[in-house]
Amino acid sequence: MRFRSKGSKIGGSSGVEEDDYWGKLYAHLCTCFGWTWEYIDECMTFERLESCDRYWKEHPPIHIIVADYMGYEKPKTVKDKSKEAEENCLALFNSLTGNADADNKIFKDDN
Repeated sequence: MRFRSKGSKIGGSSGVEEDDYWGKLYAHLCTCFGWTWEYIDECMTFERLESCDRYWKEHPPIHIIVADYMGYEKPKTVKDKSKEAEENCLALFNSLTGNADADNKIFKDDN
């Protein structure tokens, strides 16, 4: 499944999202099977990947099952943290102004 040559970007643009997608896919395959990235490049095909995907839908890999059982949640992104900070500011503003239940439009978009 060779998607790019070493150091190149996929898609002709910055490639950040594409690299992140393929990087996560490769990391998932390495985690599930103990393979190396080079082995995936040389031996994995799209047809084989589709077969694995169909199987995993019925029988998820153990690390996925354990993470779900343990209640693991992926770390918040910067965007998630920004939204949380915005909500905290609004709550603080409302508590300082005595409008704890108010639907303040100051920090909200009009969309």
